[in-house]
Amino acid sequence: MKKFLTVLIIFIVIAALAAVSLYYYKPELFKKADTEKSLKVQAGQLPGDKKPAGGPAKKIPAVVTAKVELKDISRTIVLNGSVEPVKFIKLSAPVEGPILNLNFREGDSITKNTAILSLGRNKAAEASLIAAREEFKKEQEELKSVESLVKSGAISSDQLDRARANYEKARALVAKAEEGMSDFKLSAPWDGVVSKLYVNEGDYATPRAPLIEIFDPESLAIKFSVPETHSMFITPETIIRATFDAYAGKIFALKVSRIYPELERRLRTRVIEAVLSDSSEVKLIPGMFVRLSIDLATSKNAVSIPKEALVITPKNEKIVFVVKDNKSELRKVVTGIESDTDLEIKSGIQAGEEIAVNGNENLKDGMEVKVMGKDNKTGGGKDIK
Repeated sequence: MKKFLTVLIIFIVIAALAAVSLYYYKPELFKKADTEKSLKVQAGQLPGDKKPAGGPAKKIPAVVTAKVELKDISRTIVLNGSVEPVKFIKLSAPVEGPILNLNFREGDSITKNTAILSLGRNKAAEASLIAAREEFKKEQEELKSVESLVKSGAISSDQLDRARANYEKARALVAKAEEGMSDFKLSAPWDGVVSKLYVNEGDYATPRAPLIEIFDPESLAIKFSVPETHSMFITPETIIRATFDAYAGKIFALKVSRIYPELERRLRTRVIEAVLSDSSEVKLIPGMFVRLSIDLATSKNAVSIPKEALVITPKNEKIVFVVKDNKSELRKVVTGIESDTDLEIKSGIQAGEEIAVNGNENLKDGMEVKVMGKDNKTGGGKDIK
């Protein structure tokens, strides 16, 4: 027993010496423990400790605000279009035959009545002419014979009328066959540019086969399709802005030149044509890709707020929270035109008032708020440019 007490006393002495050494050489360990205990006492987390008097501090919601402005606001849609010639033609072969004297290629300018190519005669046309001439000769002899018989009274005059009709028909067939024997020259119907060739010299063309395409560069326009829901808002006065990949960073004004009278039935879209307000600004090429920004409706000097400021209640009411003297005030509003970033307000708030645009999701009428970025002072707020 004495031996056990001796060992215990020695252990206690060693532990006391170790604690004294730590206190003098590493006092920060004891300070950290005292700090943690103090925080737990303040939070009421230690057993038997009481929470600070007065309960937890009241949490004030933070909001970001903006001022209601007067500005022009437009409802805009973005569409794609392309540059297309309004005046163009695809010429086809009226007869068959080999392609001769092809004088033009893609990109060449051409003037009205200039010969583009010729279609040579062929053996089939020659055979048709021979057959037509033989038939004509036969009908000519038949007519002479009938005329002699009618004069002699052997047959009636009705047969003479039939013989003359057959004779005239045979003569017309000969004339048509003779036309087919000569080379057919294809000429340009108006001034233009060759956009596409379907044949080469020496090719054999069949009737109605496409030969060449020509377009008038003065007729180039931007063509695009507008969905049915927006088509009725397009007028000759509609404001359109265009950008071209070939002219990066530049915006060009367009004006509506034609509104098609009916919808495309499969896609339910309406085709619109527009031209450059200043055609000297850019050189258009058929097939160019165009991005379009179209103002469907515009409200001048409208009461405008950022779209984020509007809150839709479960009852589908549209409300906005006005911030005044660090308190929120619920206002019911009537909205108008909506742009990508802003919203027109027809009634409910006035220009110059300060509204919550962020942190307004859970606000209630009369709730105290803290306006961010203002050191909790009243007035001011960020302006939306």
